[in-house]
Amino acid sequence: MFEERRARPGWGDGISPGFLRAFRDGRLHPVSRLNNGFLRPAFPEQLIFSYYQASLVCDLIAQEHGVEALTAMLRAFRDGITNEQVFREVLSLDVAVFDERFDDYVRTRFAGPLSALGSAGPVAESGAQAHSDLGRLARDRPDDFTVQLAFGRSLLAERRLDEALVPLQRAKALFPQYAGHSSPYELLARVHLERGALEAAAVELRALTALNAGHYQGLLDLADVEDRLGNPAAALTALDRAMYVYPLELDPHRRLAELAEAEGRWDLAVRERRAVLALRPIDRADALYRLARALHGAGRPGDRSRLRGGPRPPAGAA
Repeated sequence: MFEERRARPGWGDGISPGFLRAFRDGRLHPVSRLNNGFLRPAFPEQLIFSYYQASLVCDLIAQEHGVEALTAMLRAFRDGITNEQVFREVLSLDVAVFDERFDDYVRTRFAGPLSALGSAGPVAESGAQAHSDLGRLARDRPDDFTVQLAFGRSLLAERRLDEALVPLQRAKALFPQYAGHSSPYELLARVHLERGALEAAAVELRALTALNAGHYQGLLDLADVEDRLGNPAAALTALDRAMYVYPLELDPHRRLAELAEAEGRWDLAVRERRAVLALRPIDRADALYRLARALHGAGRPGDRSRLRGGPRPPAGAA
């Protein structure tokens, strides 16, 4: 996960309210006992949280000791020495001291969201509270991320769009790093789309997918909005990024091929037309024809091998 984030912005899991609640409530292991989170998780989410926690450990070590310290630690683990010995030999630290340093690091790095989680989060998130109760809580707790988010989501569900903007924008300000499921960015984009405010929706979708490059629907929505705004190059980029998330849906490949052809990106168009063919479209003849056109546009009309993508129809088939 550490390497994912280094490879490209938005890759890898991001910070979540659930992780921070577990950290705040003392349900995560200290670094010295982090292996237990993988081997003997005490609650269903602890395994996933331990992966993210481990990536933060790597962040801190790289920040304070350099990335080369991580490779030195791996070599030390290869040699079979204990956690305590690795920390002493490579980082010149007692692992108990590092436990305290890591705790301070997380509390400092996520100070704002930690203070905004409140204490009634799970109740408000569950949707079990009446809308009027959420409204009262939102007025009483303007700095509670969970309550503001739940109230905004409730207003959106009732299509009270203008009213929903206020708590959702407040939730985003309280926890701007969160871009997971039903994040303020995602919900604000939905509000703006419902209101027909395409540019405002694009702003939220750009922010969402910059933080969370694995948000497939967000990338598809961004591509559609950019296209409607007259930004075909940006739409192409968003769809191309979506292919890294889920490449097995046919229509996005078709649309990306069309955008690539319109932009003169013929090699990309060839790639996408081959993908369409590999996904076994109903009209195989049309897919072959469009691949041939893309090959011609790319200056590769004689590249017959490229026309043989996907399974052949059975002998005797029409």
